[in-house]
Amino acid sequence: LLAFNMALKVFGILEVLNRSLQSRYQTVSGMLAAEADCTCNLLALRDDQVFDEILSATNVIITDLDMIEIELPRQRRPPKRLTSDAPAHQYTTVSDYYRPVFFSLVDTAVQQLKERFSDSPGLNKYRALEDVLLSGTVDENVLAAYSEINTEDLHLQMQLFRRKRTVKSVGEAADILR
Repeated sequence: LLAFNMALKVFGILEVLNRSLQSRYQTVSGMLAAEADCTCNLLALRDDQVFDEILSATNVIITDLDMIEIELPRQRRPPKRLTSDAPAHQYTTVSDYYRPVFFSLVDTAVQQLKERFSDSPGLNKYRALEDVLLSGTVDENVLAAYSEINTEDLHLQMQLFRRKRTVKSVGEAADILR
């Protein structure tokens, strides 16, 4: 039940991101901004007080449903060949044991978001192309990888395209071109 409540806290934030990403009018830059907001919200969970609230809420549910209380797992001693005479670390409270698990869950979610969005060269490339379309400013560095695009012609076309229209999304630009 505690693991479920910890996951619910993290996945609740990720679900908001999922809904945002699946929006019909979402742009690449909007996706990256939504990911940055989600990451900030996840990092805010990495606080002792947040974990203590989750643990308290779980204990209330356990009491209400007359379930078995959360206990520390049985302490196992590592083999002496690995530790010599050093004493093994032993957790004294349930909170001390499960807090690192919760923080690890949050850290994993943040790291996966970073790998899939912020550190994605392909997604950053699409964002730069989207900026060319939405802003009307032709960046030759962005378009250098596309030999089939004549930047001078594109610059003229973008001026004509944007003369009477304000474009807010790639979908809106596609509709206008259709």
